[in-house]
This record gives sequence, C-alpha cells and structure tokens, in this order.
Amino acid sequence: MLLIIFVVFIVISYNKKQLLYLKEKQLQQSEHQNQLLQKELEKQKSIEAERERISHDMHDDLGAGISALKLQAEFLKQRAENDDLKNDIDELLKTSEEMNLSMREMLWSLNSGNDTLGSFIDYSRMYAQNFLEKRLI
Repeated sequence: MLLIIFVVFIVISYNKKQLLYLKEKQLQQSEHQNQLLQKELEKQKSIEAERERISHDMHDDLGAGISALKLQAEFLKQRAENDDLKNDIDELLKTSEEMNLSMREMLWSLNSGNDTLGSFIDYSRMYAQNFLEKRLI
C-alpha cells in the first residue's frame, strides 16, 4: 500500500513538474513573440514617420514649385501677344496641372490612412470617374 502511495506521489510530482515546465516554456515563447511583435510595431512606426516626412517634403517643396510655375505661366500668357506662344503656354499650364495631380496621387499613396481596401476602392472609383469625364468631353 505504501509503495502504491509512493508511486502515485512520484507520478503526481512528476506531472506537476512537467506542467510547470510546459507553462514556463509557453511563457518564454509568448515573451519572445511579444518581443517580435514589438520590433515589428517599431518598424511600422518608423516606416510611417518616414512616409509622413516624405509626404510633407513633397507637398511643401514640389507643391510650391509647381504652383509658382503655374502662376508664372499665367502671367506670361497675359503678356503674350502671339497666338502660338499662348498655345505653348497653355500646354505648359496643362502639364503643370497634370504634375500637380500626379503629386496629389503620390501624396495619397504615402498616407498610411489610405492603406485600406475601402480607401483604394474609393480612390479607384474617383480616378475612373475623372478619367471618363475627361475622355467624354
């Protein structure tokens, strides 16, 4: 009887140690997973900060430059007397408007708030609508 009780005690002790070992191992794995997730989150934050910096730089520098070119072209058009020159300036204005639109598209793509399927669908719908309106005119 004592032998049976002793064997049961040993088996129960062994099972408890095994359970503790498994729980420790799971805890270590969870901590490791948590560290990996934390590193990924920091990486994503870093990428987001860089995207935002690029977006601001593009908006400030390129946007101001394109606007200045457009304004200068408008002034030139008002002073121009030659119709061929006015047509060339109109082409310049058209190109600057296309560059402005292209820049807006790039800025849209850099905005992490637009990294959803819904945003992409909305943007695609707006782009298609603008494209078709220009083609039908």
